[in-house]
Amino acid sequence: MCFVYDDVDVCAAVAPEIRLPNRRMGQSVGRETILECVVTAYPQAVNYWQKDGRRLSSSAKYRVDAYDDDDNTVVLSLRIHDIEQADYGEYTCVAANALGRDQQTMYLYGTAGPSSASTQRASTSLLLL
Repeated sequence: MCFVYDDVDVCAAVAPEIRLPNRRMGQSVGRETILECVVTAYPQAVNYWQKDGRRLSSSAKYRVDAYDDDDNTVVLSLRIHDIEQADYGEYTCVAANALGRDQQTMYLYGTAGPSSASTQRASTSLLLL
């Protein structure tokens, strides 16, 4: 972490620390979603997402992006396109630098799509008439 002391930049090395804004995320099949983790570290860490022990990288299925949030903090996002049943489960955000390693796991679960919920409400309304 860096700060200014008597007009001098002073930096102290810090092992990575990960914070998850959400530990669980729901989305329906066929949609897309974005998972995020916030990584604080100095020096900057190597950050990545894993699923089932496999490191994920940008592809037709996934898009991995890192955004600077503020000094020594990065938001690492994972966009998952066209969700399928196999995409549900645990996703792990991993960060490592010379001082250490941290990881936090979040869970992506299935939800009913808006079209099926609307159809169910319409059917229920007809039964009540």
